[in-house]
Amino acid sequence: EGGYVITGRTSSCRSGDIDEEILGISDAWIFKLDENGVMVWQQFYGGDNGEAAFAILALENGTYLVGCSSDSNISGEKTENSLGENDYWILIINEDGDILQQKTIGGGASEFLTTAIVADDGNYIIGGYSSSDASEFKSENSHGFNDYWVLKLDTDFFIFFGKILSVGIM
Repeated sequence: EGGYVITGRTSSCRSGDIDEEILGISDAWIFKLDENGVMVWQQFYGGDNGEAAFAILALENGTYLVGCSSDSNISGEKTENSLGENDYWILIINEDGDILQQKTIGGGASEFLTTAIVADDGNYIIGGYSSSDASEFKSENSHGFNDYWVLKLDTDFFIFFGKILSVGIM
């Protein structure tokens, strides 16, 4: 369509281009600009604590996959409780920014999602880092303070397959 969809986070309240109140300490902030840089829409996503969006993928059906990190329980936009201190929080949004699906994935400590791609087979690969030992969705103990943690999700989005990888970072 031309234009851009941009992700990030904000702790700001109504001012400048921000036209609504945030839901918690910080919210994932996604906005769409037209080809001239004029804001088409903006949305805040989060619960009563802190969220940030780090990755966005335009999908073939006109929707977007948004990769976030969250430390909120059920509140605001969040429909699942936190599994630890921070979790991967994955959203599917429509072309207007409305949430269609979401999933919280993590272990008992902290996970921070930093990247997402569409694999050659059409499935999704998400990654970031984790300090959790085996718990909840984590199948392996931590190898250091933070580990790279990569997951492959099928096209139904929430069914896991493939190996969960952990590589230690000291």
